[in-house]
Amino acid sequence: MQRSGVLLVIAGVFLLGLTAPAYASPPVFKSKMTTAEAFWHSEQVTGANTFTDTTWYVGVFAGFDGTVQYSDLYQDVEDCTADSTGNVSCTEVSSKFGDTQFPPGTTIFSFTMDTSGLTSAHLDGTYQLQSFDQNGNPVGSPESDHIVADWTGMGPIAKTHSKFSFHQKCIHFQATDKGRTRAADATGTLNGTPLGTTSDTFFGGDATLQVDHSC
Repeated sequence: MQRSGVLLVIAGVFLLGLTAPAYASPPVFKSKMTTAEAFWHSEQVTGANTFTDTTWYVGVFAGFDGTVQYSDLYQDVEDCTADSTGNVSCTEVSSKFGDTQFPPGTTIFSFTMDTSGLTSAHLDGTYQLQSFDQNGNPVGSPESDHIVADWTGMGPIAKTHSKFSFHQKCIHFQATDKGRTRAADATGTLNGTPLGTTSDTFFGGDATLQVDHSC
């Protein structure tokens, strides 16, 4: 009797295996991205308590294999006034902006980055920049600007690890992010003119894993 009972249980399990619905594995999204950004700031005195502040920025966002996913270059110009207490107020004068999506014509000749040690990165690219006035209206036609930039990692590597989850009725997802950043100095030239050296940079990368569940 015991042997017959065992055989019946085995048969029942086998039948359940045939009739039970097959549940698909939850979707898993993985991404690995490196980032190299730099801001160059310059000031030109225009009066006893006024000056013009100009910022050039370039940023590159690429996969760990070096493939550039997105990159942009822009210039921001502001007129600033310092009052007697040292407080500074600034007003937008003009800006220029271009990226790998708009306007067309931007070309990244090369981008390399040490993703393991974050010791260095190099960018060589030409961007089509559209000018805008202080109200954000386009001015004239896009211009071509060529930038060469180099990042040099400084100091220790900082590591981050974060988790996030969301659950509401049938929607549930979990995300884990691991990042590594390092302070860096960046040097650059714009159309052959030196931009100087800046420590106002972001230099690093992260890996994200997201798992989605639904009813």
